[in-house]
Amino acid sequence: MTTPTLMDAYRNDTAHGHLAEMLGKSEIAQGFLKNASFNPDRVQSLPDTAFAWEAERLLPLDTKEDAVASLLYRAKLASTDVPAEVDAKLAHAVVLYDLLPLMRDLAVVKEAAARPEDAAPSKYALPEEGLLPIDTVEQIKVAEATLCEQVEKFPHVKHAQAVARVVVAAYRHGMPLSKLTHRYFGATATNTKKLAYDLEMRATAAGEGPVREGYDKLAAELRCGPQYLSDRDTQLKIASTVLELDQAGKLEYDKRFESPMLTVCNTTKTAEEMVDLGGVSAPLEAVMQLPTDVWEEMDVPEMAPLVEAGDADSVKQVLDTLPLDLKVQLQPYVS
Repeated sequence: MTTPTLMDAYRNDTAHGHLAEMLGKSEIAQGFLKNASFNPDRVQSLPDTAFAWEAERLLPLDTKEDAVASLLYRAKLASTDVPAEVDAKLAHAVVLYDLLPLMRDLAVVKEAAARPEDAAPSKYALPEEGLLPIDTVEQIKVAEATLCEQVEKFPHVKHAQAVARVVVAAYRHGMPLSKLTHRYFGATATNTKKLAYDLEMRATAAGEGPVREGYDKLAAELRCGPQYLSDRDTQLKIASTVLELDQAGKLEYDKRFESPMLTVCNTTKTAEEMVDLGGVSAPLEAVMQLPTDVWEEMDVPEMAPLVEAGDADSVKQVLDTLPLDLKVQLQPYVS
């Protein structure tokens, strides 16, 4: 492998000369980053998991602006050997932040195609079987439809891996995917109250015994927590626990009992449609429906005209700047 020229908005381009050069090629990227500020102190405090390239702490993805910049720098690194998991995390960010228009605007696909063959992503959604090729847009569409419509034909883990390969391939081609695929990929939020109810239905079907106790315990924990979850690592852990219980109870999936990932990712809201309120995820649409007196009571009157105008992007930007105690005070209004 060639030695990579490590670069992002916080390393080896602190004057942002390379970023400015890349922004000149994309009006869409300019729109995303018109109000962006890159604070190195904030990034230093982020965990490794907030970066696409975790081992190098490179290409942060914790905000939409950082994700856009990271995608631009990834295009700059197109001729460099980059671990496949980096592109997988970037693909996840494209889905979460709805950045497909940016991917189409940049010629990322052609640039990324310069990667060495041994570093290229799988040519099949099911590489071991040589099934469901994903080289072209048409092939990706067929693979996506097959995985969504015939999910019962695939073991759970193999299906999850195949969906992930389809998402990465689609990201490289700048093509949209269905909301159902987003759910299978774990890119949508979880309504924990609905999930708890679904687990209690599983518990009833399981009858008496340790499997029922496992479902009930997990449901009780979810009912004591926030109404929404959008952290993918947490969602995957819950889905893994549900899978173990399903297998132990020999549960069959049907219209009543969906697969673990669909059971957990039970909304169509992506991260771009959620906001963080002091460690609690809430739908942005709920915040947009708050009346003027709430903002006046919290001494944030500047939010009222933004909400009334339906300016969701500005609302999110202002929310990010609010002190933690004000974010916590907002929680009861949107739960």
